[in-house]
Parts: sequence; structure tokens; C-alpha cells
Amino acid sequence: MRSLFFLLVVVMLTQSVYGVTKRISSSVTGLLSLYPNLEYDYQVLDHWMISGSVFYRFKRVYDYSTNDKYAFVSPTIMVKRYFDTDLLGYYWGFGYQYKFYTLYSSEETGTEIEYTGGKLNENTPVVEFGYSDTVSDHIYLTWYVGVSNYLVLDSEIITDESGSRARMKTFYLPYLGISLGYQF
Repeated sequence: MRSLFFLLVVVMLTQSVYGVTKRISSSVTGLLSLYPNLEYDYQVLDHWMISGSVFYRFKRVYDYSTNDKYAFVSPTIMVKRYFDTDLLGYYWGFGYQYKFYTLYSSEETGTEIEYTGGKLNENTPVVEFGYSDTVSDHIYLTWYVGVSNYLVLDSEIITDESGSRARMKTFYLPYLGISLGYQF
């Protein structure tokens, strides 16, 4: 519900700019759709768009598979080069992704400890190839494949003489998916 509200606010705020292609979309299938996301594309030149997206994951209270629960917010900025004048068809993109993690660890006593910052946060380059096409006048689909460091393998609590801190173990992995969007 929050994503829908945010989407409507962004659409209303960007309607005032005339003569530029703007898009807003969200993944509907694929590995990255495990995490909800919103993406906003803005045309800067004839064949170029700037893309900003946010992936997020809230703490799952009822996750009994592990003692460690985590949440994150991941903003990404990407430049996309389309090979068609209508900003449709094939494109390649490259960008930078930053993740802000919060790790919640439950001890045997039942006390939950929250870890943030430090080695939990990470940044990574992102490379993506895709194909966009319109479904109707303003609705479009994008099929994409890329590489990013987004898969969380595990978390680690480190305790030594300087205290306790945490670290997320992530892995570079190819991703693919389909996103549905609105173009205005």
C-alpha cells in the first residue's frame, strides 16, 4: 500500500515537466521481485535515461528459519542507453547500488539486538541489459538481465575486544525479470 501511495505522489509531481519521457515501474517477476521495488526513469538526452530505483525488505517477525532477521533499503542510480529513438527496444545500463542493512539477532535469552552501519552497509556496481516495449499507449513492459551483489547468503556476528559488530555475507549473482510500468 505504501508503494502504491509513493507511486501516485511521484506521478503527480512529475506531470508538470513537458516534452520529456518519464517512466515509473516495478518488478512483477524474477529473482529481484522477491524484494519490492520502485523504479523511476527520466529522459536526459535522445537515447539516454537516468534511472533511480529503491529495493527494500522489512524485518520478517515470523521468520523461524534462523535466529538472524534482517531488513534493508537499497537505492540504485543507473544510466541507460537505448538503441531506438522512441526509448523502446534494446538498452544497456550501468550504475551504482548501495545497501543499508539492519540486522536483528536473537540471543538464547530471547533478547533481540539490533546492528546497523559499519560492515553491514555495502556498495556495488550494477550492469543491466534489457528490452522495453509498449503494451498500450502508456503501459510498457521491460525484460531485463543483469549482475549485482544482491543475494544475502548469511550474516555474521563478530565479538572481540572492541565489542560486537555484524557483517552481511552477500554474493554477486545474475538476475533476470520483467517489470511493468507507466510512461508519461
